[in-house]
Amino acid sequence: MFPFAWLVIEAFDRAVVACRAAGIAVEEGSLDPVLEHTDRVDKLGTFPSIEVVATLSQLGVSSLDGIDPLTRARIEANRNVSAVDYVLMARHRQAAIEAFGRLLGDNEVIIVPTAPIVAPLMSAVEEAAGFHDANGLVLRNPRVANLLDCPSASVPVPGPGLPVGLMLLGQRNSDRRLLSAAARIELLLRQFGEPL
Repeated sequence: MFPFAWLVIEAFDRAVVACRAAGIAVEEGSLDPVLEHTDRVDKLGTFPSIEVVATLSQLGVSSLDGIDPLTRARIEANRNVSAVDYVLMARHRQAAIEAFGRLLGDNEVIIVPTAPIVAPLMSAVEEAAGFHDANGLVLRNPRVANLLDCPSASVPVPGPGLPVGLMLLGQRNSDRRLLSAAARIELLLRQFGEPL
């Protein structure tokens, strides 16, 4: 359905080459120990939609009439998550945060594609199923950073075709260091992407 995912892989590989050429140590790794916990959260629900339901209830809003149907479906999908499941979600999230903290040294960042696909064409998201598929993919990597309560930044990877981003994730409370790394990498990617 999203035929341009290969552009993301090529752009990510170019970014890694540029970082290594600039003397930045890049090692392959895996977020699997973290994703095991975030997958457990996903099986129970999603925090944003649960919290929207709670906020709307607190405000006395009982009808979702007038809300975009695609947004409404996402809200309603988690309307009936139990308190027990919400507590389990919070515990799995905390376990993911702790697992992520164990992965990184003090001056390390993790780099991943900002999204596993390039921006989808309008024709691919006109129907609800296509929209939900694309929306899930576009939000997949950034939402992991949100679940981990860690700083992240996305920088553009120059290249042909639709835009691709490189996302950096850092240790909790390392915002300044992460932004400094992102600025450095953005500059070198821009220089690396310029024709000779």
